[in-house]
Amino acid sequence: MGRQDREGRLASLGTFIVELRRRRVIRTLIAWGIVSFAVLQVAEPILHALHLPDGALTGVVVVLAAGFPVTAVLSWLFDIGPRGVERTASARGGDDTLARTTLAAPTRRGAVSDGPMPVLLRVARGEAEPAEARFGGTFVVGRSSGCDVRVRQPFVSRQHLRVEFDGERWWIEDLRTLSGTYVDGKAIRRIPLTGAVEVEVGQGGPRLSITPATPPAAG
Repeated sequence: MGRQDREGRLASLGTFIVELRRRRVIRTLIAWGIVSFAVLQVAEPILHALHLPDGALTGVVVVLAAGFPVTAVLSWLFDIGPRGVERTASARGGDDTLARTTLAAPTRRGAVSDGPMPVLLRVARGEAEPAEARFGGTFVVGRSSGCDVRVRQPFVSRQHLRVEFDGERWWIEDLRTLSGTYVDGKAIRRIPLTGAVEVEVGQGGPRLSITPATPPAAG
């Protein structure tokens, strides 16, 4: 029982560290540390030149130190995306994102009469399951067995990218992964799907061809 507890704690710690990296908390704290150091280097000679009491420099140090936990909390909760400041999506339990997607779009395979034109997916390089598919609603690509398109690569996140329809157009969104999602060789966060594209799942990883279906010709 004790060994299982230790393994469980180690697994939880590993998950927590991965989540810190996914939410860019560590990177943000390092950036805050660099900024704080630069502020102190500038503030100290200025405060001395103004003959301010030593307590003024102490106050600057206290404010900068207090900024560390505040920065950690804000970077955990929020991220800056293409639409401005956004609440960071939770990845707890591994399938939360997929669960929310399922509720939002229960019919994911095959087009519905009053829904969007479907998109066609085909594996252009590497391996993924299925190799070809047609989606009429939101779908998720990732390493998890619960994903609509599964890519069995260690550098691919459990839920790596999402293709969703927002009521007006299709979007391709990277789910804040470490290895990234690339379109035309450029890392993307969230871009509209305006035509046929090839999406690279992680740099140098499998490449998926995603194409909006052509609307039927008018009779």
